[in-house]
Amino acid sequence: MTPPPPSAAPVAAPLPETRDGARAYRLPAVGPQPRQRADDDTRRRGVGRTDRRDPAVPLRRRYHFHTPGIVYIVITILIALGAFNSQNNLLFWAFGFALAILVVSGLISGQMLMGIRAVREPAGAAPGSSAARAVAGEPLALVYRVTNRSRFVPAFAIGATESPTMEGDASRSPPQTYAFLVHAGPSETVETRATFTPPRRGVLRLGDFRLDTTFPFGLIRKGLLFRQPRTIIVRPKPLPPPPDLFRRRPAGDHGAQPRPARAGHGEDFFALRSYVPGDSPRTIAWRASARAGDLLVRQHAQPAPRRITVVVHTDPAAPEADNEAAISRAAGIIVAAAQRGYEIGLSVPAAGITRRPLPGPAAAGRLLDDLALLDLTAPASRTPSPRIAPRGELVVAVHAGHVDPSRGPAGAVHVAGPDEPPAQHAAAPRIGSPAA
Repeated sequence: MTPPPPSAAPVAAPLPETRDGARAYRLPAVGPQPRQRADDDTRRRGVGRTDRRDPAVPLRRRYHFHTPGIVYIVITILIALGAFNSQNNLLFWAFGFALAILVVSGLISGQMLMGIRAVREPAGAAPGSSAARAVAGEPLALVYRVTNRSRFVPAFAIGATESPTMEGDASRSPPQTYAFLVHAGPSETVETRATFTPPRRGVLRLGDFRLDTTFPFGLIRKGLLFRQPRTIIVRPKPLPPPPDLFRRRPAGDHGAQPRPARAGHGEDFFALRSYVPGDSPRTIAWRASARAGDLLVRQHAQPAPRRITVVVHTDPAAPEADNEAAISRAAGIIVAAAQRGYEIGLSVPAAGITRRPLPGPAAAGRLLDDLALLDLTAPASRTPSPRIAPRGELVVAVHAGHVDPSRGPAGAVHVAGPDEPPAQHAAAPRIGSPAA
């Protein structure tokens, strides 16, 4: 029997037969397989490897001379030239002293920044959240939490600098922010804040920020660069709704069939049921119990939540200020309705946005985010608005510019985004009559 060629796979060697006549086989040992070149290239390039870098650790360190440092170096060179040309001992002493100050400035500040770690978060944002929230025209604070991990060396006079950027229109970005930290002792964590005002709604991007210091003599600027990308959704500034808006009756409220009631903890009567141990004696219907010969308990109906839907009619031909005013007016109506406990819905036909009414502050916040991210320059993807306002639901149509009653469902309250004289508001059709 010829032995197998060297390139062939090893064959399992048979073992002695067992009692039942079957043979067992021992699997051959498999040696380590050579690594493939593709895997090596992938590892070398870092493809598929997660970035485990701690964002609190500086990405890069930078040392550079600014104007005071350059002037100081020029003066030091002039002193050195005078000392070597005149062989004056006093000039040699001055040159040595100036050079020592320069070296000490670099050593002290460099050692001071070695243990610095920093984290930046918008004020009020939940740690680890995907995006923070802000309101256009209202101050927003950025909190810089600086930790000095050195055991013996304190840190002094550190400034934090950052340049927020508005997505889609960098020319309207807020100015550069600056915060100053006076002192951070050894093994101490301190906070400092920079406040700025987002000029408009949209998405605000936070990217890199720097910690700089010129301590102790102001000659050399030493900096640490941190990369901590963050997204802030800037919601539109709410404009107050018309004062009589929430006193109007919903569409179809006159003679309309109410929505089915459910048992709950309201004040209206719902039904009678048999007494269950544990029911309050105050809920027992004594007269009905006497007639039925058994204890009966009154049930109350759960109050039906009030609903409102805000329809925003933007106009590409209108000035940008009118469209923004309509969005801000819609935001003000949503905020006021949420404070009154309404179920709130939103419709923007030009952008294809339709949100059914939902209760709670979280639902109202999502609608405000929709308004914040509304792009007026995007191609229109029109969604037809309902022709008739749903029964028992207050529908408010907000218009960019003048009120156009033909745009919007029948039975809706029409509101102009920009402020208009009261006569023009009165001319717009409004549903129902004031609540009695």
